[in-house]
Amino acid sequence: MRSPQELVLHWNKLKSERSQFDRTWQEIADYIRPLRSEFTAVRTPGDKRNARIFDSTPLLAADSFAGGIYGMMTNPANRWFALKLQDDELNEYDPVRDWLYEVETRILHSFGPQVSRFYSVLPSMYADLACFGTAVFYSEEMPGQGRINDNVRPLSECVIAENAHGEVDTVYRRFSLTGKQASELFGEALSERAGRAAEKDPHGLIAFIHCVYPNAAYKPEKLDQKTRPFLSAYVEEDSRHLVAESGYYELPYQVPR
Repeated sequence: MRSPQELVLHWNKLKSERSQFDRTWQEIADYIRPLRSEFTAVRTPGDKRNARIFDSTPLLAADSFAGGIYGMMTNPANRWFALKLQDDELNEYDPVRDWLYEVETRILHSFGPQVSRFYSVLPSMYADLACFGTAVFYSEEMPGQGRINDNVRPLSECVIAENAHGEVDTVYRRFSLTGKQASELFGEALSERAGRAAEKDPHGLIAFIHCVYPNAAYKPEKLDQKTRPFLSAYVEEDSRHLVAESGYYELPYQVPR
């Protein structure tokens, strides 16, 4: 597990590497995706973001792209995927086919509003793809609630790194929580400084970095969270304080391109 100082330094390095795209993405967002126009500009809640838009054609085109992909690929009215085994003979065996159908049904059920916001946030991912050529989708189980937290993170929050095969295996995300939210999520794990700030001003913002990266000490024979294929750490950006650490069997961030 990397130290909080190393994680923040790595975030800054990856963010510096991403800066060559920020100006281009900011210009695209200003004219086509104003809700994402925070790459080089600092926006306040309620700020007018459509000041540079003089023609709605690009916005309509992006919406048509996102709606078309959504309707043709992930339409909630359809069974839009199917599960198969590598063995074709087993696929034709009735008990196996019935089992696969049941698993498909359960997975489809997990995308519904009773379990997650998958279908409601998916158009935002397609819109980011249409405008920026990439997107960041986050999916993680909410322990004890029987729900899955699906959401699309703004590209301005995230930086990535690839492995030797060109696959994204590292995602860092910088985000802010109010003092109240931070206390609810991390409790006593907050630093003394952040705890005092949250108590003094529950609505003030505290910046965190969520770091997910490959585990060099991965041990498949063990069940400990810290020996899983990917490590996860939440760090207070200002104080370099580690507030939570765990691990994942799979990368919770999907980065289509």
